[in-house]
Amino acid sequence: MGAGQSKQEQSKVFLPQTPTEFSNALVSKLDSTLEKYIQDRVNNELHTLEKESRQALEDALQKVPAPSKELEEDSASLKEKLTALKAQLDARPKKAEYPAELAKARNDLVQCFKDNKGRALNCAEQLDAFKTQINNLNTN
Repeated sequence: MGAGQSKQEQSKVFLPQTPTEFSNALVSKLDSTLEKYIQDRVNNELHTLEKESRQALEDALQKVPAPSKELEEDSASLKEKLTALKAQLDARPKKAEYPAELAKARNDLVQCFKDNKGRALNCAEQLDAFKTQINNLNTN
């Protein structure tokens, strides 16, 4: 109530008394001016993006450390280092050799677990044999 008009206004159309014709030269000039404006804007945006990407690249390059002289080595020095590392590995104590009975008990236990998936309690006998072999190894 009262918020809207009770009568709808009729739209009025005014027809000009004089014809509105533009010369081809004026239309062409306006069209070329618009095209030039768009091209200039695109060029400006491209230059701005190019400057930003160049600056980002320069910043990234500054963050990357320069290669040091210490890292540059020839193949002879690398070969010497490899030989030294191999010698160090050979000097380390080897894995202890286990008795054959322990290896057999271990293999039997593993095989039992594979055969009885989900039923590990079926392998109690093999587990006890393995534990006995471990205890024998620890007491010696």
